[in-house]
Amino acid sequence: MGTMIHAPPSSPHPLIAHPSCDICADWRVSVSVWRELECDQINIRFVLPRSRIQWTEPRVTDTLPARVDELWKHSCVELFIGTSGDQCYREFNFSLDGRWAAYDFSGYRERISDLPSIPAPKIFSEISDDAVCLQVKLKGECLPCVGNLELNATAVLEKEGGSLSYWAAHHPCAQPDFHHRAGFVLALT
Repeated sequence: MGTMIHAPPSSPHPLIAHPSCDICADWRVSVSVWRELECDQINIRFVLPRSRIQWTEPRVTDTLPARVDELWKHSCVELFIGTSGDQCYREFNFSLDGRWAAYDFSGYRERISDLPSIPAPKIFSEISDDAVCLQVKLKGECLPCVGNLELNATAVLEKEGGSLSYWAAHHPCAQPDFHHRAGFVLALT
């Protein structure tokens, strides 16, 4: 496994595109992850490029965001959470329009058939001329485990024209693979 990277909220951690991906030279992606103990939640803040990316429109309603599958087929961000020494992990997917998904795995890509019953995350987005900021708040009960957590914060970006690029703090494989535990290099204690 790679070196653990501590990313406090004041220090965003850059994500890098997988070398096999076609990206625009000016694209930058970063993530910050931090825990708020007083309200038992974790926050994930992604800063993503706006230009030449196909984005879904942010939702403009107060209804709960929909839980849907296959968000990774288009622009979205993801968070994988596990603990050291345990093969089990949880995957979250979040989109700009508020849709989300969660999956539990008993080992590498061994999906547990039942989806976890957890509260909906709070998803906020902010769009400027050159960037998209997506912030997610997850209640502590959404976490699959307690203690020191190992994370893989990732992004899938759909370029205009439909090609996908895959972003992570570390790419341990020749092909993009966010599930590989050697990619879980961010720490949350």
